[in-house]
Amino acid sequence: MYNLSGDGMKIEKIKKMTNGKYKLEFDNNEKMITYDDVILKNNLLYKKELTTKELNEIKASNSYYDIYNKTINYVTRRQRSEKEIDTFLEKFQLENEKKVKLKKDLRDINLIDDKKFAASYISDRIHLSNDGLEKIRTSLSSYGIDNNIIESEINKVDEGIIVEKLNKITRKKIQNNHKYSLYSLKQKLMIELINLGYKREMIVECLEQYTTTNNNIEKEYDRQYNKLSQKYEDNNLYYQLKQKLYQKGYSKEEIEDIIQKRAL
Repeated sequence: MYNLSGDGMKIEKIKKMTNGKYKLEFDNNEKMITYDDVILKNNLLYKKELTTKELNEIKASNSYYDIYNKTINYVTRRQRSEKEIDTFLEKFQLENEKKVKLKKDLRDINLIDDKKFAASYISDRIHLSNDGLEKIRTSLSSYGIDNNIIESEINKVDEGIIVEKLNKITRKKIQNNHKYSLYSLKQKLMIELINLGYKREMIVECLEQYTTTNNNIEKEYDRQYNKLSQKYEDNNLYYQLKQKLYQKGYSKEEIEDIIQKRAL
């Protein structure tokens, strides 16, 4: 700790620390930790005698660079939008002039750039998640990205990549389905894929290519038949079978078809 309320002090030693900061040692045995920017700005390598006013200016500079470096660390952990940075800075209660300067300094080294943020975010969500463009668009808005930037970057995305991604998601879900009829599964997928941010017309076109689901109805028919035939017979048995298959989401045509096949 150091006291800046009295007379000026003389710098006895400047030592660079392993974390990149500098330690100033004064003639009264007090010490100060500071930054290279503060050293250069105040010409401390050559100015050994410091007035109280100069010491106060160094203290103010230290406070600024403390916040600046904390913000740098916050931004470099992952890319941040300007809105996120504004929210982060609120806890420091900076005067507006200092906040404007800090943001300008960050912008000068390309650490505030919502266009770059949007492009990176879109790329990450396309390649690292199941999100479609509508969900990505909404997410970018929540980060405070300007609509013009969002639309500009979204429009750069190759629609073929989105179609391929949608087909991959759909194919996997249909191939792994062992519970629902194709009709029921398509209805569920329509809702799920819309919520993921894909356009309805794109989903419809994707789902139209699927016309069967690995004979799931045959397995379900056999399972229900073996169970119900122990309690029912003849027309009552087939009535109960139809009801169970309806409840599982199979269509009337699918049910009539499997009953006819099994009757042969």
